[in-house]
Amino acid sequence: MRAGSKYDVWSAERGVRHRVPLPLRRTQPFEFTFGYLHPEGHCPHTPPCSSPDKKPAGGNEDGSRCVPQPKQARAHASLADILFYGGAVGGGKSEYAIVEAVTLCLEYRYCKVAIFRRTLTQLEQELEGRIILLTWADNKAIRGPNGKLFCKYNRARHVFTFWNGSELHLCFCNNEKDVYKYQSFQIIGLFIDESSHFTEFMVKYLITRVRVARRGVPKIIRLTSNPGNVGHGWHKRWFIRPTSEELGGRLLPQPFEIWRPLPKAGSPVKPEQVLTRQFIPAWFHDNFALAEADPDYLASKVYGLGGDKAKQLAEGDWDANDSMI
Repeated sequence: MRAGSKYDVWSAERGVRHRVPLPLRRTQPFEFTFGYLHPEGHCPHTPPCSSPDKKPAGGNEDGSRCVPQPKQARAHASLADILFYGGAVGGGKSEYAIVEAVTLCLEYRYCKVAIFRRTLTQLEQELEGRIILLTWADNKAIRGPNGKLFCKYNRARHVFTFWNGSELHLCFCNNEKDVYKYQSFQIIGLFIDESSHFTEFMVKYLITRVRVARRGVPKIIRLTSNPGNVGHGWHKRWFIRPTSEELGGRLLPQPFEIWRPLPKAGSPVKPEQVLTRQFIPAWFHDNFALAEADPDYLASKVYGLGGDKAKQLAEGDWDANDSMI
């Protein structure tokens, strides 16, 4: 798929594409930098990241980066309604989700975006601190163009509020019934990190919260995860090996291709109304910073798990299924 094309839709025959307009999504150039989050273009990391001309793939000695790595750049440029960026451990999937969610907040004023994890503990331990660092939350020295605090964080509500009025909500669902806590939610971006920890019903319900009454504002769903856990089966069915009913005689979609499933028989949904999907596989060696800093990580640690679990995490193998529930 050519990144940035609004007409790239997978067709019945490999290499043939229909010119069917897709919902417009911004084109994110590969040289996209995260530094622009600061009103003066400063790098948010300590020490500052190397400049793009010195390290085109991004990164510095501590592994932080202001330039997306190539696979992350493909994900940032996606035009799919539902993107699944998933596979092996360490590929930079969660970092992508954080940056994309924050960017969406800064691009569109007075909008809401949500990042979900299965538990509050996961949010607080794995995402909260990273977002605070990236957004200079509660730093009184950093202000937006209108003079307001660039970002403030309400720790009780787990909500980041930016200078332009947009909000980034950190959300969780311990149980299936917890999705009903978000029954009145209206968001333009749904990000589910470690989405294979969620059941299919939970994700389907949360997708119904992606809505907005404003024209020209995108409505996107982004999932990131490894194989395994309770959601292994439906991830594989949605993105890796769709059902014959969804394919309608077409060939299996390939990684990076955007395609549109067929509606279920008897459904009132028109074919052009079905949300498009895209799968971007993630590998450990996509993350140059981590691979350089800990090149033996897979061999010395992950493969030590043995069996299908090692294949899932080290190789992103969706045919290894010993942890499916």
